[in-house]
Amino acid sequence: MMKKFILYIFMAFNILNISVCNAEERGQPVAGMETMEFVQDSFTAATAGVEVTFPYIENQIYQIYLQEGYITDIRFERGEQIKYVGGGDTTRWIIDRAMVGNGPQATQHLYVKPIQKGIYTNLIINTDRRSYQLNLVSTSYYNPAVSWLIPKNQTQLDNEKKIRDYGTINPDKLDFSYSFTNKKLPWAPERIFSDGKKTYIQLKPSSSAYDIPAFFVVNSEGTLVYVNYRVVNGYYVIDRLFDKGILIVGNEKIKIKRMM
Repeated sequence: MMKKFILYIFMAFNILNISVCNAEERGQPVAGMETMEFVQDSFTAATAGVEVTFPYIENQIYQIYLQEGYITDIRFERGEQIKYVGGGDTTRWIIDRAMVGNGPQATQHLYVKPIQKGIYTNLIINTDRRSYQLNLVSTSYYNPAVSWLIPKNQTQLDNEKKIRDYGTINPDKLDFSYSFTNKKLPWAPERIFSDGKKTYIQLKPSSSAYDIPAFFVVNSEGTLVYVNYRVVNGYYVIDRLFDKGILIVGNEKIKIKRMM
């Protein structure tokens, strides 16, 4: 039992070391921008009607809010070229694009709006510089503008993040008391654990040959709730704790429960 627990601790260190950072770390100012302020929470920005600026993190899934009758403007870095745009639901969502300016400093914009309230889908945007993954939610408020804060020296930020992660892990807080259904599915989790702040779902190695499941938290009323998460090296890194969750691929579902 002790050897197994030590193995889990080592795995947690490995995942945290690669890509996990908390909200304060995601807001780390970029060199030359220390005096600028940005709204980094999409819900706060949507309810206030202001632009949300996400710090760009590779493999991060960003949730944005949209509203029927309004357009959300997704703006990219100057000179960045959109190569591919794909949406899970292209029937109930209208997507258009335009370019502002000319030459290598031109800015590309993607315009998105839903045709009804209460719908949601995902959107993948590939450019000549990076890939963006978005969850779109149609509500009664919206993000009028969306952009990203791109680090000028990603290697330096990654190295600093690794040092912070090693210094903040508390092995005493690792919790493996999670159960889940349909364990025989090829894309089912291999194990689930949390560190007191975030939850980690490790999928089976065979899951790479199948569609990536969507993850939702299930609230006390049984409603599916979008949360921020990212997929890194076969792990789902979810930026919160939860009592119930669900993984979905098509009509197949895996229900997750935290054992008290």
